[in-house]
Amino acid sequence: MDVIEINNIHKTNLLKILNFSHKIELKKKAYLSLLKNQTLALYFNAPSTRTQISFHASIAELGGSSYFIDPKTMHNEDISDFVKVLSNYCCAYGIRLPNPGDIIDTKAGKRIWKYGDSTTCFDKIVAVRNHLPIISLRHDDGHPCQGLYEMKTYKEALGLNNYDELKGKKLLITWTRGKKIKPWSPTLETLKIASKFGMKITLCNPKEFGLDRVMIEKCKTEATENGGALQETDDFDNSFKGQDIVYGRNWVSSEFIETFSTKNSFIDTLESERLVNFRDAEIGKLKMQMNKHPGRTVTMEHMRKTNSAKFINPMPFEKDLEATEEVWNNISLQDELLKNKLLIQKAVLAFVTGKLT
Repeated sequence: MDVIEINNIHKTNLLKILNFSHKIELKKKAYLSLLKNQTLALYFNAPSTRTQISFHASIAELGGSSYFIDPKTMHNEDISDFVKVLSNYCCAYGIRLPNPGDIIDTKAGKRIWKYGDSTTCFDKIVAVRNHLPIISLRHDDGHPCQGLYEMKTYKEALGLNNYDELKGKKLLITWTRGKKIKPWSPTLETLKIASKFGMKITLCNPKEFGLDRVMIEKCKTEATENGGALQETDDFDNSFKGQDIVYGRNWVSSEFIETFSTKNSFIDTLESERLVNFRDAEIGKLKMQMNKHPGRTVTMEHMRKTNSAKFINPMPFEKDLEATEEVWNNISLQDELLKNKLLIQKAVLAFVTGKLT
């Protein structure tokens, strides 16, 4: 069983992963040999700190080992041959794909990674993988493990007995200030999984920072079907009223994603130097758009409007931009999220390798 797209995983299986993570938390020693002599292959096509370190730690604490694949030390061979090698030696393959707009090196030279390339990449891997389970460590529009960490963290922060009690709880997902170029994927994942669990979601963002429209409409339908709701607003100050959890984060504009999308064939015609210049110009435009919204930083004043909510950000966090230092140090769920990251990843590894009990 793969963990790639959360919408393709039945809620029953998501609950199995979540509940197994709690078993591991209670009886860590009982699972120290669960994946003994097993090897996890890890490939990062984009920078990572927490996900990379925590997956190394996760399989080590289950008795296995991890192999970090460095493309610089390998032949630049066809993906089908490469994946067949992994299928013979590894228990699972975790892969983090580039962000839309990233420049990557290929046999043919430099090119831009586009929104939509993730689907093509996963299709190629799955076609030749010989039962090798695949774990997405983040792709164009998703980050499944991140969504699972958050659900466990929300349940615990709200003092709930089970995950069904998340239904009807209020979650604010709001765009905030920022300077870094951050992808949609973690935020889209939060939107998708919160809809599956029937939360009442408020999505707050300026018009130019709207998320994938097709995905939003799907989540609206799924949230309603599961006893929740999804509403949209651009009223930042008033969006905090009565919320149970506040998710505040910066992400790229819809124009940026549209530019670096598989629908845009223009960038495929650019040579390496022009490609870099074109990307730099688009990043400059994006930063100008961000600067038009200076007041969108989560403060303690905002949080006092909530239902004693806690603040969450998937990190890396931009202090005094996405939220104030006071919010981050006093009412964020940072430590809880980091703890649950390790536990969920152990449960995901157990799930994909058929060891989940």
